[in-house]
Amino acid sequence: MVLGDHVDGCVPRDEPRLRHHAIVVRDDAGRVLAHGARTVRPLRIGDGVGWVGYLHGLRRDPALAGDGLRLVRALARLRETRRTDEAAHDLTAILSSNSVARRVLEGGLPGAPAYHHLSDYRTVVLSTAAAARWTDVAVRICFSPAWAIDAVQRMVDRHAADYAPSDAVTTSWLTAWRGDRLVGAMRVVDRRNERREILAGYAPWLSAVRPALNPWLRLSGRPTLPAPGRPLSLAYASQLTVPDADPIVVKALLAAGSGTAQAQRLAVGLTARHPLSPCIDRLPAWRIDSRIYAVGACPAPSLRLLSPEAAWL
Repeated sequence: MVLGDHVDGCVPRDEPRLRHHAIVVRDDAGRVLAHGARTVRPLRIGDGVGWVGYLHGLRRDPALAGDGLRLVRALARLRETRRTDEAAHDLTAILSSNSVARRVLEGGLPGAPAYHHLSDYRTVVLSTAAAARWTDVAVRICFSPAWAIDAVQRMVDRHAADYAPSDAVTTSWLTAWRGDRLVGAMRVVDRRNERREILAGYAPWLSAVRPALNPWLRLSGRPTLPAPGRPLSLAYASQLTVPDADPIVVKALLAAGSGTAQAQRLAVGLTARHPLSPCIDRLPAWRIDSRIYAVGACPAPSLRLLSPEAAWL
């Protein structure tokens, strides 16, 4: 698949918990040839919360292919936006299959910040129609009762990975219960008002077999392959927390999230060593593999499990 951005109908956000910086390269006629952005948000690091940047939207026109000097200058300019209260490294993600970007950035460009591989990362994309049927009578799912918010917050905080957002639990979060015992929580994030992914096209072989493949995908519970050029109807399962990694609870939360998402697809992402990764990997889904990097200084090895949220990558 070839994924892109679809900005029609999206609106800018005035969000005090974000610091956003962007750099644009234009030709003499004003045409945009390249773009890159650095968004800084408060994330969990160790036992506290710190401001961490995320490099994203790095795109360039084919006319600039091989122009490593301009890429170095752009990365350096973005690095210069770092404030004194921010971490000495940023995060970024590169698709595992993007061999060109990996070769250039992992190898290092003179004058550019270093890329340190932190972990492999997998994003799975579920069919909400199929996932909504993964209910289990042994697990009760409901929106968080007001009286339980403090307990849910403690559970989420205790089991949160490094680089997870430090969000406050509200009554819009889903909670899982076995009898009177709290056993899980999750938040559904819908970013379609600010960012929309578009399926721009397919490899020729996949385009040819797509009509015949879709019935099998539907029967197997996987998302079907939409026609190219359409925005993906996508929401995110964020801050999925199941302390005992019970796959029944994981599936029940994803089922409830699929039922409330008002989207055709639900995405969740975890690093390779996350305790919930075995549960997620067994689900029928699209799978998108990438690699998470620290850009700049290498983080301290004392950090715990690393797992940024797919909703913000």
